[in-house]
Amino acid sequence: MLISIVIPVFNEEEVLFAFHQQLGSLLKSLSHDYEVWHVAGGSTDRTSAMIRQFHKDDNKIKLLELSRNYGHQAALTAGLDFATGDVVITMDGDGQHPPRIIPQLIDAFEQGNDVMLTQRRSTGEISYVAKLFSKTFYRLINRLSESEIVPDSADFRLLSREVVQDIRSLHEQHRFLRGMISWMGFQQTIVPFDAPPRMAGRSKFSHRRRLQCGKLYRKANLRLSRKYGDLCFRAACPGIYSAQQTVRYSRPYQSADCRWQGGESISIYRWLLVGYWTSR
Repeated sequence: MLISIVIPVFNEEEVLFAFHQQLGSLLKSLSHDYEVWHVAGGSTDRTSAMIRQFHKDDNKIKLLELSRNYGHQAALTAGLDFATGDVVITMDGDGQHPPRIIPQLIDAFEQGNDVMLTQRRSTGEISYVAKLFSKTFYRLINRLSESEIVPDSADFRLLSREVVQDIRSLHEQHRFLRGMISWMGFQQTIVPFDAPPRMAGRSKFSHRRRLQCGKLYRKANLRLSRKYGDLCFRAACPGIYSAQQTVRYSRPYQSADCRWQGGESISIYRWLLVGYWTSR
């Protein structure tokens, strides 16, 4: 079995060598063949140069360099497009997704699962504000969406070839892979782990980035907006019809009621337009 590892990297020269040593030792101890795709783009340090040197030493280590930094989810998507393995493992390259968990993911796959998620039991150096933001995000998105995202799940996961092929067939330009994979409905299992601190450097995933991930997962907004828009349209119909009848037959005793009903209908109909505009 060929295992593909996809790792987005951005300005990680401080941690890259130590992580490469740790991952390489683990992969060489497995009985499976492997390839490692580092997806870089926009780094201003020696990240790409170091990966090229890794490739010279071991041609199973590969570099996919994008023209700029398109973001974490875009980098993961690009890596999934290039990965050729029977299974694909996505993980970060800062040491907080420990390679020692990989054998557990493979064992879970061999038991018949298609999606092996990881869930953080402890989060090391993550601040209280970040934990609160994460908790609020998952609670909100799970309440609004039709598919549940596992709280405290990470982009550290193993996907079967079938799942990867289905992800490739989706054409969303703005992606939140945790939500998309949950929505696809494949059989999954959860592997808990304790996230260690970063090996070096600082996290590039700011609160602003977290908020953008929430914006990318628009299915909940789409569903809510369309349901509310449909309700608004149904509520507006009687008022519009009544106003039209009043104008046509000049029934003064209905004019006051129709002015109120028509005004409310127009206001509600505006929400319909807002709902559909939000969903685009």
